[in-house]
Amino acid sequence: MLLYFLILLGVIVAYHFWRLHRLNQQTKEIKGLPSMPFIGNAYLLLGLKKAEMTTKVNEIISAHGSILRFWMGPFLWIVVSEPNYLEAIMTSEYATNKSESYQFFRFQADGIFIASGQNWRRLRKIVNPSFHQRLMRNYFNVFKKESRLFISLLEKELNQKSFDIHNYVSKLTMDILCGTLMGVESRQQTEGNMEFAKNLQLSTMLIKERHYKIHLGFDFIYKMTDGAKQEAQYNENLHNYVIKIINQRKKLMNELKDKKADDNYDDDDLGRPSYLDVMLSQYEGLSDKEIAIKITDMFIAGSDTTGIAISYAFLLMGMYPDVQEKVYREVIDVMEYGDFEIEKLSRLHYLEMVIKEVLRLYTIPCVVRKLEKELKIGSTVFPAGTRALLSLYAVHRNPKYWSNPSQFYPDHFLPENVSARPKYSYIPFNMGPRNCPGQLFAMLSMKTVIGYAIREYVFHSDLKLSDLQYTDVFMLESENGYPVKISKR
Repeated sequence: MLLYFLILLGVIVAYHFWRLHRLNQQTKEIKGLPSMPFIGNAYLLLGLKKAEMTTKVNEIISAHGSILRFWMGPFLWIVVSEPNYLEAIMTSEYATNKSESYQFFRFQADGIFIASGQNWRRLRKIVNPSFHQRLMRNYFNVFKKESRLFISLLEKELNQKSFDIHNYVSKLTMDILCGTLMGVESRQQTEGNMEFAKNLQLSTMLIKERHYKIHLGFDFIYKMTDGAKQEAQYNENLHNYVIKIINQRKKLMNELKDKKADDNYDDDDLGRPSYLDVMLSQYEGLSDKEIAIKITDMFIAGSDTTGIAISYAFLLMGMYPDVQEKVYREVIDVMEYGDFEIEKLSRLHYLEMVIKEVLRLYTIPCVVRKLEKELKIGSTVFPAGTRALLSLYAVHRNPKYWSNPSQFYPDHFLPENVSARPKYSYIPFNMGPRNCPGQLFAMLSMKTVIGYAIREYVFHSDLKLSDLQYTDVFMLESENGYPVKISKR
């Protein structure tokens, strides 16, 4: 028995080294760093915090070029930050699948953003109609309603000490998401708390830890850790919130159907089916818990990431009063002091530049795709099975494309500067088949919220950009929070 075990072990080790040698030969034209047996280049990240790892990877890319071979344990990752490589990979039909590392998220949110293959294609077909341009006018009414409530709730902070504006923004974006895509009023701004956002952050940080600690990548090891138990509890809290939204929508729809049966009904009452309605009908056989796991990532993308971007915008405008004044003047010139009109949002050019600059600095640091087939870009070969790590962080801070790469500088998005850069030097919403379906929704909602607030208040911050420390959750989030002071205009 021992002999058989030793032979099997020998075969496994021999295959491991043969596979590494073969991949090294296939990618020998790509620069690589010295690696160690079994752990590869992971030793470079030992002892670093997650946000420090993002910075470290960018430093390595800067030192060794915009395409780099990197071994993460037994897995070959090719780190890419050059626009022509990013374009080729993002638009390839053989690079639409996410890497296996996204499966760490499956117990938190097993929906469109981690799905691959036919599952992703089915979910994408369900999601796309909910973000069609013709629906934005209906959604815009929700944006305005919740924005007006938001600025009224901020009154209690007038002329007070610094407060974390994200405590208000996260509830606002949740109300916007629920009022549009879920078809219910969540009333987070008036009755809610920060529990969803807190549980999401804690769960995600534990999941991200599995990416950087190789031994935690094995489910049988991770399940024995305290982190796995904590993650399960945080995820349960997330799903319980989403289940409440599901039940609220079901109750509303049943009430409207009862009205129809009693002839006390207007055809407009039901309206167009919401994203949640479509998911419930498409996955009719699943339990509420299973549906909740499938749509939690929509709560993350539609509420949490948008909320982080809005909070950064207020914080940075507090740091840069000249930028804030230009935004204010533009909003007054375009919208005056009346109700916002959706047709006029496209005329808020400078505000859009500010939002884009926020997303350049603080979007999702990277995405990882697994190549189904060999991909050749110029003379560079990406073998089948390669994990291509697309570094948005690196390309968004590359001095070759950005005159002030580490600074908040909205003029990066003046038309003449945009036309001088490669298209794929700015990709906060991804591009190609897996681009973000909700990018128009996100931009319109951010313009509405920020525009209403900036017309009402002046934002101040005691921090400087250099004071900020970051943690890598989904986006690059501020460890300092988002502290601002406000005064009346």
